[in-house]
Amino acid sequence: MRTLEKLLELDGKIYIRLDNSETAKRFLRNAEREGFLMQGGKKPTECEPNYFYRVFHDKTIEPSGRGFAGSMYKHTIMNGLVADSFSIDYSRYISGEKSYIDGK
Repeated sequence: MRTLEKLLELDGKIYIRLDNSETAKRFLRNAEREGFLMQGGKKPTECEPNYFYRVFHDKTIEPSGRGFAGSMYKHTIMNGLVADSFSIDYSRYISGEKSYIDGK
């Protein structure tokens, strides 16, 4: 299975897109198992699931894309319009599909 840590090899900002609450919960469990924490120091499974996360190279994560401005920014990232940013379709990524980067 592909890991979140492997994604840290990407050179740029990493965002994870989750299609539903089950996938979001799985992402949080996997992140915690790999030693990732939320930006505030909490364990990922202690937080409510979200559908879009930023993954930082220091092995922390935070929800992203909230509110109107956040939603607009999320869509520009997902469409590949933001330089040095990657939107990862988590379902495709963990299933082993070759095409898992949105907008590419």
